Amino acid sequence: MSLSTAFIMPGTIINHPIYDKKGNLVLDAKVPFTESKLEELKEKKIERVYYQQKDNSSLDTNREIPGSQPNMIQQPAINLAAVLFKELTVNSKQEGFLQITKIYQLIDLIIKDVNTNLNALINLVRLSSNTIFSYAHLLNVTVLSIVIAKKHGFEESLVRQIGIGAFLHDLGKFKLPNKLVNKTTKYTKDEYEELKTHTTLGFEMIRDNPQLTSLSKKIILLHHEAVEGSGYPLGLTEKEVGYYPYVISISNIFDNLTTNRTYRAAYSIKDVLMLLIQSAGKKNLPYITQFFIKNLSKNILIKTEHPLGSFIVLDSTEIGQIVAYNKDMPNRPKLRIVKDDKGTMLKEPYIMDLKTDTSKNIKQSLPKEIQKKLLDLYPPVKI
Repeated sequence: MSLSTAFIMPGTIINHPIYDKKGNLVLDAKVPFTESKLEELKEKKIERVYYQQKDNSSLDTNREIPGSQPNMIQQPAINLAAVLFKELTVNSKQEGFLQITKIYQLIDLIIKDVNTNLNALINLVRLSSNTIFSYAHLLNVTVLSIVIAKKHGFEESLVRQIGIGAFLHDLGKFKLPNKLVNKTTKYTKDEYEELKTHTTLGFEMIRDNPQLTSLSKKIILLHHEAVEGSGYPLGLTEKEVGYYPYVISISNIFDNLTTNRTYRAAYSIKDVLMLLIQSAGKKNLPYITQFFIKNLSKNILIKTEHPLGSFIVLDSTEIGQIVAYNKDMPNRPKLRIVKDDKGTMLKEPYIMDLKTDTSKNIKQSLPKEIQKKLLDLYPPVKI
C-alpha cells in the first residue's frame, strides 16, 4: 500500500515499516512521523511512501518450491488453526472454561488430510513475522505428531487424542507475558525458568476439563520430560512418562530448530536430524528418533514464504532478489543483492548465499508496489 506524504500529519503512526519507491527504509514500524521527518521527506522530494500491510489470514501458505509434490495439509486446516490461536489467546487470559469443540474439528480436518495424503509432502507453515509463539508452531507440531501416530498404525481415537495434546501442548504459554514467550534474544536463566512453567500452567487450565482425555492432559504436562530424567516439570524418566508425550517432544524439537530466530538462523533438516540422533536415549526415545528419521524426514517440506524473483530486506538493510532455493534450507536462499548496506543501488548485483553466509537473515518482504518497480530495474535471472 502507498500513502501520499502530503496527507501525513506529525504524530501519525503506521504499524508497518515505511519505504520510499527505491526500497529505502524511511521509518520503522510504529514510530511516529515528526515534523523534522516530514520536512526531510519534502527536501528529498519523496512524495509517496509505501508499506506492506500484513494479513496472516491471507498468507500464501500453499506456495511450494518448484517441482515439489502435492502438500499434505490443506488450506481449511491452516485457516482454522489461525482462528483457534486467536481464540485461545483471548480465552486463556480468563479463568473460565476452555471450549474444545473447535479444536476437535481442527484435529479431524488434519486427520482427514493425512489419511488422504499420508505419503505426500508434509507442508510446515512458516510466517514472516518475528513472532515466535504462533499458530504455525502449534499446527506444525500437531501435523508431525499425527503423521507419526498414523504411520505407527494407531487407531483413530488414539491419533485424535495425540493430536489434541499436540495442538494444546503449549497452552500454558498463553498465560505467560507476551514479551517473554516472543522474546527475540536468548533467555536469561530466570526467564527460562519462568518459561518452563508453561507445562504446569497448561495442565492446570485443563485438569478438570471433561472434554479432554487423560492422555491429552498428560501430553500437555509432560512433553518436555527427558528419557534419562533431566527434563521438566517433574524430572521423570521414560518408564514414568510412557510413550506418547515423546511423540510430541520430537515434533516440537524439530519444528523449533528448523525455524528462523532473530538470534540464529534455522538449522538445516540434515543438521537437525544429526542433533536428534545425538540426543537419542537422553532427550528422546531411540525408537521414536529412528522412526521419525526413517518415516518422516524425507517427506517434510519446510516452505519458504518468499517466491522466486521477489525482493526481500536483510537485517543488514541490504535488498536482495531471490534467485534460487537451497533444497535443505529453503528459507535461506541464494540472493542477487541489488542494494548494498550503504543504500546504493548496484549496477552490477552480486550473488549472496544465505546458507553459507549465516551472519545475515531475511528481515521482511517489500511492499508490492516496490516489488514491481524493482522488477523493472532487475528482471528475474537464472543461476
